[in-house]
Amino acid sequence: MDAICIRQPYAELVLRGIKPHEIRGWRFDPHDDRILIVASSQWGYGWREVMHEYGLTPADCPRGVMVGTVEVSEFLSPTKSYYDPKALCDVDASVYQWVTAQPRRVIPRAVKGKLNLFHVDDALIVHR
Repeated sequence: MDAICIRQPYAELVLRGIKPHEIRGWRFDPHDDRILIVASSQWGYGWREVMHEYGLTPADCPRGVMVGTVEVSEFLSPTKSYYDPKALCDVDASVYQWVTAQPRRVIPRAVKGKLNLFHVDDALIVHR
């Protein structure tokens, strides 16, 4: 399955449906109908404030593991800079917004993340 790394707590917010837009500088043609979300081993920018705002604890946000799958239903390419509440960040015309839907959790398993899209063997992915 194709996979992407997202830093915590943003990976958790994607799986909760709070952050349905993921920002990337590129788009892709998915091989499957779902992609795997791998929580990066590093915390995301402003993670303490975000966790406080959404009532998350470090136990809610495992790192260095696969955490779930989502469908990427469309790619949005903005034409101007603005703040997108669905992405929880500033967006400019050089990035794509991956619109995600139908998040499903998986049994966490250690995965070494990589930049860009990478492959994880389907046999390692077990939905809860």
